[in-house]
Amino acid sequence: QLIMAQACLSHARENPGLGAIGKVQKGRAALDRAIMLDPDNLEARTTLMQFLLQAPSIVGGSKSKARGQAQEIARRNPLRGLLARLEIAAAVGKERELVQVYDEAAPVLGTPADSAGTVSRAFLSTASKVKDGELREMLTAKLRAARITSRG
Repeated sequence: QLIMAQACLSHARENPGLGAIGKVQKGRAALDRAIMLDPDNLEARTTLMQFLLQAPSIVGGSKSKARGQAQEIARRNPLRGLLARLEIAAAVGKERELVQVYDEAAPVLGTPADSAGTVSRAFLSTASKVKDGELREMLTAKLRAARITSRG
């Protein structure tokens, strides 16, 4: 169901137009079935969250529902939930929300939970894309401080 959903949504994204709406509906239904069959499938929940975040409301997109999926992801895996919340905060672009997610990530950076550097890289990548220079510098400084604190 997840593969079917991803294929339909990908096809709709690459071929916009009236025909894409049917593909989106099929993809969304397949995602819902995938989650119904396995509520702990984080890949399916992440795909749904991304769909809800990116799709226009006319085809079911909803930032508030995307946040709900991020909470469900966090209940099952706090680290993946943190990354999901980062994705939403970056997409929505609200400074306060982005700073809050960075503050919550600080205790994780440089610890065994971030041993592969996945969280650090995601947060650094997001910081580098922030257009507001002051905000970008503040977020980068938070990352540096968190890394130094976790090593010290």
